[in-house]
Amino acid sequence: PYTLRQKLGGRLDTFLGSKLLYGANFAVRAETFSRIHGYDTRLGPGTRWPSSEEADLCWRIITHGVACRYDSSVAILHPPMHGADTRVAARKARLYGLGKGALAAIWLFEKHHRYGLFEYLEMTVLPVVNILRGVLRGDFRQLRIQPAQWWGRQVGFWTYPFRRDRATAP
Repeated sequence: PYTLRQKLGGRLDTFLGSKLLYGANFAVRAETFSRIHGYDTRLGPGTRWPSSEEADLCWRIITHGVACRYDSSVAILHPPMHGADTRVAARKARLYGLGKGALAAIWLFEKHHRYGLFEYLEMTVLPVVNILRGVLRGDFRQLRIQPAQWWGRQVGFWTYPFRRDRATAP
């Protein structure tokens, strides 16, 4: 499992259940993909907001009432969340954080949906929890990674709404 939530499992048709889809571990029918207008091109690799395209896609699937199913037996190979080099891991966490912050801003300010607020609250609190968890487990790398992630998320959230070059949503 790529994340702790994937180890826990759960229903996909909820906000918390949507966290099971991180790491490209899902398949979408072509007609569903077309119906929800595919990925939001403002999010993901190669954009100013280089992550969270999968979460956005999942949330649009859920809010369109499409049936979803989680199959824990499906194995997806994905690089570790954080590599051995803490400096590189912190940079990656900050960049992923930018996308997550933009995602929360899109869903809160553009779509006026509670998922944006839920994500903002979670993305603000969870890095603090992970710092404490890291200290208790002796994983002191988290003292560098989690603040970078928190900062990236806040920058993404608070700068996204004021960008003049925002494209229109799908």
